[in-house]
Amino acid sequence: MDTAKRTDLDRMPVSAEETIRYRWIHSLRNRLIVILLLSSIIPIVLIGTTSYYYIHSLQENKVRNAIQNNLMKVATALENNLSNLNHVSQQLALSGKVGKNIYDYMTNENLLDRRTAANNVNEEINFIGSTNPNVSLMMYYNAPTNQYIFQNYPARVKTSLKDLPVLATTKGMTYYGPHKTLNSASSGFVLSVSRKVNVYDIGDNFIYIESNSSVIEDALNDDNFMDMNYLIVNEEGMIAYSENEAKFPIGSDYRHQKTIKLEESNYYAFQEGSKLGWTVVSLIPVKTFERESRSWFSKIMLFSALSLGISLLFVWIIWRTVYRPLTRISKAILSIDDHQFIQPKRTRLIEFDLLIDQFKYLKHRIIHLMEEIKQKEKNKARLEVEKLLLQINPHFIHNTLDTIRWIARINGQETIDKLVSTLNRLLYYNMGKGETATIKDEVTALNDYVELQGIRYNFQFNVEVNADESVMGIHIPRFILQPLVENALYHGGSDNGLISVQIGWQSADLLSIQVTDTGVGITDESIRALLDQSGGERKKAGMGIGVQYVLRMIQFQYGEEAQLLIESNKGSGTTITLLLPMNEKEDERHERADR
Repeated sequence: MDTAKRTDLDRMPVSAEETIRYRWIHSLRNRLIVILLLSSIIPIVLIGTTSYYYIHSLQENKVRNAIQNNLMKVATALENNLSNLNHVSQQLALSGKVGKNIYDYMTNENLLDRRTAANNVNEEINFIGSTNPNVSLMMYYNAPTNQYIFQNYPARVKTSLKDLPVLATTKGMTYYGPHKTLNSASSGFVLSVSRKVNVYDIGDNFIYIESNSSVIEDALNDDNFMDMNYLIVNEEGMIAYSENEAKFPIGSDYRHQKTIKLEESNYYAFQEGSKLGWTVVSLIPVKTFERESRSWFSKIMLFSALSLGISLLFVWIIWRTVYRPLTRISKAILSIDDHQFIQPKRTRLIEFDLLIDQFKYLKHRIIHLMEEIKQKEKNKARLEVEKLLLQINPHFIHNTLDTIRWIARINGQETIDKLVSTLNRLLYYNMGKGETATIKDEVTALNDYVELQGIRYNFQFNVEVNADESVMGIHIPRFILQPLVENALYHGGSDNGLISVQIGWQSADLLSIQVTDTGVGITDESIRALLDQSGGERKKAGMGIGVQYVLRMIQFQYGEEAQLLIESNKGSGTTITLLLPMNEKEDERHERADR
């Protein structure tokens, strides 16, 4: 056993578990499934990983920008409302018509005149309120007495402006952050402003105006895209408004809260400042922010799962496309052992159909080879019979010829002694064991045969044998030169005739044996009869079996690669050519022939 075979045996599984593992690893089906799955999963994983880092960053920036834009929108809405309240307060200032009526009301001692002035102020306030739908409560407030006068809606008693959360103070204006309305007929949170006015001989007086509660609701609740809490921090950094008072109480220092409680509370803080110095802060829970920033991830996962499902479908389709034709072809190949030769159906795939066509050719080739083997076996049996016809009781013939040779030698018949010795040597060679012999042995036997035929025939002929020294040791089928020379004598024997035997290389791997006579030649019908293996034409022509023996012998040992050619022209002789392939090692060819 060679090393390669030992290696293959060493790799074979020895237990049931190893057998299962071996079949799983070396199965085309399993390898195809694994390769197709990896070819689908690896791109998804690579694309998903790359997308996660890039898209997550883009999505986070998108969420941050959306939050910042929303804050800017809130801050702008609050600023616009405060600006509108400031504009309304200017209309109620003492420098205008309303201010003159208030002055008359505050300084005139005539009750009728005071009543007229008061009616004028109320009418003016109601008119301004009707033309500004976002404005709710408007009134004048006297700080020393904590009294409200000229309010368009009833104000809550015992409420001081000092208790309201201040956003910013500038140019005599005070801006208050979202706080509960002072309008006793309403509820909710509002924005408000106060403007200081001077009324002669009476303490500090202020104009107080607040917005509708819907203003705050519209501004702070327009955040449907995310759950968040708002803080409004005044210009001094104190929290003026808080939607999360449990962690960020009103009145506390936001700067301190920001550095300490944001991380503890798991909040992200975003802020947007105003021109007046106050700031709107948006508090977003970390989980909410991460959920929003990763909202795409679920879509990517859904897309990946869908892609993987489609890939698995393609894996199954490819598997059926490849495996089913292979299964059919495999069954057809296995059927050869049972001599059934199942014909696989065509698959409509060029590659597999080409393989099926090759299998068809192989099937017909195998059938042809099987028939050829049967025919060769028959020919071999017939050849053995014909060979036996040429070997009639060899021991009896040898013993009889030895007796004749000794009698001739005793009686001094040297010619007969030589003739019998030559004949005995020739018969011993022709009837020897083995189906091959060297060309040198064949030439020696041929010379003995020619010597005997020279004594036998009553006409003179010459036989010239020319063989290259390089071919003398080559093995060829035994007893093939003598039948060819015998055929030449039969068809071309005449006085002073010449038979030429040429043995040499026609090419690097093709041996040529050529027998040429100078006789009268033979007809085409005779040539066909000589080459007819059925024997019918040969028997009709009365011909021997020598050429047929040579033909069958070379076909048996060399197959269709060997050739026997006969060329003849009437009146100019005949040439028989043997072409024997020498493309195998001589010892292997010799071993095959002896079998």
